[in-house]
Amino acid sequence: MTIPNKRVAVLSPVAWRTPPRQYGAWETVASNITEGLVSRGWDVTLFASRDSVTRAHLHAVVDRGYEEDPAIDPKVAEHLHISEAFEHAAEFDLIHSHYDFMALSYTRLVKTPSSRPSTDSRLPKSCPSMRSIVTNILSPSATQIAHRV
Repeated sequence: MTIPNKRVAVLSPVAWRTPPRQYGAWETVASNITEGLVSRGWDVTLFASRDSVTRAHLHAVVDRGYEEDPAIDPKVAEHLHISEAFEHAAEFDLIHSHYDFMALSYTRLVKTPSSRPSTDSRLPKSCPSMRSIVTNILSPSATQIAHRV
C-alpha cells in the first residue's frame, strides 16, 4: 500500500481527554481514527486537550477537558479550540471534525476541505441556516446530502 503524502487534522471535542479515561464517545472515535491513520503512515495532527494520549502530533489550547476541570468554561474552551484548528487550516489537506455543528461555521473561512461524521441529530433542523455558511464540507451521510449540507 502506498502511503499518501497528506496532512490531516483531526478535531476532537475538549469535554474529555482523547481517548477518554471513561466516558467520551466522540473522543473515542476521534482517537480511533487518529491512531488508525497514524498506524498506516499518515501525517496526522490531533487537536484535543493537552492531556490527550496519541502517536500523532498533538495541538492543544486547553490542558484538560472541561468536564474534568470545573475551572474551565466550556463555551470558551470549545470556541478557542475550534478556532485554533481552523487558524491552522492551511497546514492541512483535510480537517476531519468530530464536533457537532459548531465547527461548520468556520468552514467558509478556509480553503481546506472538512469532513465530519453524520451523527448530529440537530443538523436537519439547522439546515436552512447552515446552508448559507457551510462550504468545503465532505459529508458521508445520506441525510446530510439530502439536506445539501
